[in-house]
Amino acid sequence: MANRSQTVSAATAQRLAKARLKALVKAPYYARLMHSLTYVSTPGIGTIGIDDRLRLYVDEAALNDWSNDDLAVVLLHEVNHVLRGHSSRCELVHADARRWNIAGDAEINDDLVEGGFVLPGEPVLPSSLGLPDKQTAEYYYANMEVSSQPNDKMCGSGANGERQPWELGDDISVLPGMPKHRVRSARAAIAEDIRNGKFRGSVPGNLGRWAETFGRAQVPWEQVLHNAVRRGVLRRMGQVDYTWARPNRRHFGKVLLPSLRRPLCEISIIIDTSGSMSQTDLDAAYTESRGIAEQSSGGRVTLIACDSEAHVISEGRLPRSVALTGGGGTDMGAALELAARQRRSPNVVIVLTDGETPWPNQCPDGLLDASIVVAVIREQAGFDMGTVPRWCVGVEINRS
Repeated sequence: MANRSQTVSAATAQRLAKARLKALVKAPYYARLMHSLTYVSTPGIGTIGIDDRLRLYVDEAALNDWSNDDLAVVLLHEVNHVLRGHSSRCELVHADARRWNIAGDAEINDDLVEGGFVLPGEPVLPSSLGLPDKQTAEYYYANMEVSSQPNDKMCGSGANGERQPWELGDDISVLPGMPKHRVRSARAAIAEDIRNGKFRGSVPGNLGRWAETFGRAQVPWEQVLHNAVRRGVLRRMGQVDYTWARPNRRHFGKVLLPSLRRPLCEISIIIDTSGSMSQTDLDAAYTESRGIAEQSSGGRVTLIACDSEAHVISEGRLPRSVALTGGGGTDMGAALELAARQRRSPNVVIVLTDGETPWPNQCPDGLLDASIVVAVIREQAGFDMGTVPRWCVGVEINRS
């Protein structure tokens, strides 16, 4: 039975319940975790913190500084630390707990702002760190200035894996909280709901990207790219037809039979050579793509460079590397049209880009029967692959 000296007062519990309801009206996708919170009265910490068992440590006196709207946002903020697995992610990168807490706050808070919430006080935002929105905690941790922003009030071990003196720890005889396996099950259910479109249109972009990757095996991008291209090649190579150009050697008397002809696969590789691309990342992706093309096609491989204009670099034997010589923007529509106008229309098109390009509204007529694989090369994970046209197969290449 819970020790009543550590449970919050009835008035505080009622206030927290009202704040929770207010939060879930705007953000219902957090309900599974918000309804599982256990409140622990923790005087003197000056804030609210959380551990990875969804025990919420509440300084009841500190609540006087917040309105109900403020308290709703604070609850969502703390729950987000657990939802996004910040404690385990901190351990994976061996991060300093205090700096990681700031990085995790930045990852969460821009999503709350996008969701229409007003953050109380002076919150940590990517802009306050001098960094762009919609990045991961790992990105903010690696790129923030060491002394960029103080953080005297830690959010608890649920945010950074470091148990605070005021936490109950693993002692479940007082307030047990939620078992860790059930916390993970709740997180998985939230991710599944978001992926299935249950809250379509209301989920912030970064949270949507988290849901897309949660619980899914991280397959090396090389394998994903190889499989995507190989499917296109096999579709073409499977189009076996009869031909009389070379009669079948197996014939019956004077009856001639046609032989089977396996078509060659024409492949085009389009490389975004604009100024926003990284030479190191391009080298890795191009080397992999060149190897796949040369092993798979049996036909001609055409290399096309594209920035604001598109032109053919080589046909047949591909160079071992491609230098980034372009600048400015990228016109991927021009590159695809050029590929479609080749003497032999490609059956497979591999596009290597950083994704910062406008796409044509529809697939060029000459590529309607082709398999188009778009490899998006980014320094950090989290690119919105939904910007890649539906008539392409998207593969995210993350080299961080």
